[in-house]
Amino acid sequence: MQGVKIQNDLFSPSNLKCVTINNFAQNNDHKNFINSVQNVRNTLGSLERSIGKSKQYEQRLLRCRGSHSHSHGVNDWWDSDHSEEKSFKCK
Repeated sequence: MQGVKIQNDLFSPSNLKCVTINNFAQNNDHKNFINSVQNVRNTLGSLERSIGKSKQYEQRLLRCRGSHSHSHGVNDWWDSDHSEEKSFKCK
């Protein structure tokens, strides 16, 4: 190919151009959008973990309260906090 003269200088150095694809650094709007999407993803992950922990805590609390349902009134049962006494601590 070196010995062949290419017509119209199609591959001459002056005719070659570089193209940059997906360059987000120059456009701050794109960078901010990507950062905000990542923040939302992280926040949703934290929220899912928090909800899971809350469900586990509620289940343990209901099991514990159910084992101590010795009071006579419904409001007394929920309002009484025997968790400080040694004999009423739940595992």
